[in-house]
Amino acid sequence: MSRILICGLGMMAGAWVRCLNRAEHTLIGYDVDPVVRQAALAEKWVDSVIATFPEEKVTVDVIVLAMPVDGIITTLHTLQHLHVPATTLVTDIGSVKQPVMAAAEPLIAQGVPFVGGHPMVGSEHNGWQASSLVELSNQPYFTVASAETAPAVARLQALLQAKPKFVAISAAAHDALMAQLSHAPHVVASALVNATRLPPQQLQLAAGGFRDTTRIAMADPLVWAAICTTNKTAIAAQVQMVQTELAQFQALLALDEPQQLAAWFKQAQTRRQELEEC
Repeated sequence: MSRILICGLGMMAGAWVRCLNRAEHTLIGYDVDPVVRQAALAEKWVDSVIATFPEEKVTVDVIVLAMPVDGIITTLHTLQHLHVPATTLVTDIGSVKQPVMAAAEPLIAQGVPFVGGHPMVGSEHNGWQASSLVELSNQPYFTVASAETAPAVARLQALLQAKPKFVAISAAAHDALMAQLSHAPHVVASALVNATRLPPQQLQLAAGGFRDTTRIAMADPLVWAAICTTNKTAIAAQVQMVQTELAQFQALLALDEPQQLAAWFKQAQTRRQELEEC
């Protein structure tokens, strides 16, 4: 029976754990919040919890880093100075990969297998309890590995009983892709909410268009601040693309030409329909 240390007991960690065959593993939970630790233990999401991160050596088979991206990077720096056996698989499930892989390099140089991971699931809800709202099975799960740690990907895949669709990718390609598909959309949703200066009683009149477009703006602000600061170059480039599109729309609006406006909307409609047809 393998021992798995889950660091960060949030929604994504819960979704990851739900993919395991629990009978084959002993789960140890770590979170900086004592309320979260005790709740996860009381609800039997984990078998035991620890209040402090190991300071000298690690005696588990797998370490899963499931905290916000800045916490993942900090923990990787900590692990470099501990005794981590070469038999211990270390992985993360953060949504930015270049700084994570850079932080993992000294650990990899010590012979510890590290696989950067990112399941493409999520929700605007937070916390371990919200993990029931997301399902990893049959969803894209990005893996980033160096030449030295590529064999560890097979070990990660074997761990997860509910099989995602694993996609091998480079860290740079991953972060550029996420800026377009995840990170900039979150920024735009938040900007739309911030630009809507209505009193609550009027805001409650919003129908599906506003609610669907801005749903993700309810996600954890600290998590998203960490994502944006660690993938800022790619996000800034994509936000600039959005600004260019909005400027084009404003120019077309000033021309008062319905046909050109319709063509602009048609382009978006066609691209969005491609997503439904996949």
